[in-house]
Amino acid sequence: MAKEGYPAKALIKLLEEVAEKNGYPPNKKGVANYARETAIEKGKLIIQERYLENRYHDFTQAMEKDQSAVVNPKQELFDLIAEQAGYRNLRDFLLKNGHPVEKKQGPVKRTSIDHLLKRNPPHTKEWLDKYTFGAQIMPAFLGGFPLLITLVLVMPDYKPEAGNYFIFGIVIGFGLVIALSGWLAIAGKRWESKIFFSNGKKGFPTTYLMLFSMKNKFSEAQKQEYRDKVATYFGIHFPTKAEEETDESTAIQKLHQAGVKINKTIKSTVIRSAQIRYGFHRNLIPASIMAIVMAIPGAIYGVWRGNLPLIGCMVWCMAAGLYYYLLHGKWVKMASEAYARYLIDEFLSR
Repeated sequence: MAKEGYPAKALIKLLEEVAEKNGYPPNKKGVANYARETAIEKGKLIIQERYLENRYHDFTQAMEKDQSAVVNPKQELFDLIAEQAGYRNLRDFLLKNGHPVEKKQGPVKRTSIDHLLKRNPPHTKEWLDKYTFGAQIMPAFLGGFPLLITLVLVMPDYKPEAGNYFIFGIVIGFGLVIALSGWLAIAGKRWESKIFFSNGKKGFPTTYLMLFSMKNKFSEAQKQEYRDKVATYFGIHFPTKAEEETDESTAIQKLHQAGVKINKTIKSTVIRSAQIRYGFHRNLIPASIMAIVMAIPGAIYGVWRGNLPLIGCMVWCMAAGLYYYLLHGKWVKMASEAYARYLIDEFLSR
């Protein structure tokens, strides 16, 4: 059938016809009663109890908006429904009732991703990877900041040997920051899973921004173009818009796979910067917890020694850490969606 779908009017007629052929009135109530009182199955194909009733409702609503509306239900199920009305399949029903049927298209031919890769900037040699520094070391530094400040403000209490201990303490402090950066990257990934994939959530922004049901800066035409290009370059084929409305989980799974492929393929300076910002905000979540924990011993020591500057700094660190921890959802969402939009825009432009 044509890419646009099947005439909603024709499928309503088919549902009414199959109900009438089996002794039920050719209307919504008749279709509903037929569906509830008759088991329709063939091999592994099983039509659930309310499926016909729900599709009849969907098609009727589509017709109310547009008399020439087209829909795209699961063809194998409607082939089975057409058989119950005495036709070979859905195509046979459409032809015998005067509806044009286009020749079924074959699978989309895969295209090499070399064209996409050629548009990537040349890989630069860096003595310190920008992502590692910006998305891992910087959050670790902020998380360990209370410890470094404690060392700076406490060492003068131990004169005259403070100078040696101060240098040693700073070296140990920065070494600890570097070591913690690796742990923060792992912890940040766990937070990413919790934020985007837990409790039935719809995945990373590269997934949910491309769902037809999500209203955002991407039009339906762009979302369809995205699916077509993904199928062309990566061989991932998506359900139609109508199928997505009834089974969104499959579309989410396919879009997630597409996002992973595109992330590994598409590179640019803007995307890299957005990725670093997102990684920074994501890894700053466990870093904020670390800052609160590391500030507590310093605050206790400050109270014990009556060190007001140390107490003030530790209270500020705990407040800043708590503030980010409580509001991290907003910052992570903004950074992740900006990264996803840059990635998708770049992919669509190639």
